[in-house]
Amino acid sequence: MKKLCDFKVIEDERGILTAFDKFDFFNTKRFYVIDCYENMWRGKHYHKIANQLISVIKGCIEVELYSKTSFKKFIMYPGDMFLQTPGYLFKFKSLEQLSRLIVLSDKEHDQSDYYTDFGE
Repeated sequence: MKKLCDFKVIEDERGILTAFDKFDFFNTKRFYVIDCYENMWRGKHYHKIANQLISVIKGCIEVELYSKTSFKKFIMYPGDMFLQTPGYLFKFKSLEQLSRLIVLSDKEHDQSDYYTDFGE
């Protein structure tokens, strides 16, 4: 995975702290955390306008990425980041009991920007 920002993972007996710095290239309008349970698909939509920077901070996920003409499948681990761009359906499932992701969006929430079918 390409490193899209500076981050460091600090782990000790108390747990894990992940620090993200230097997001000058990404204008964050919305920030959220997703907990995903094992073998449960999340996402399953794409955006017409919004870009999302997605990072795994716990566990690991299997990702399926679709466009009208292509398909990719890959695994993301803690510290990996992926930039989801408009027009690509992004869905993922946890390969562990629990995986946690942080998502930064460059747009505020707008339900009309969410699409689940390329025919829409």
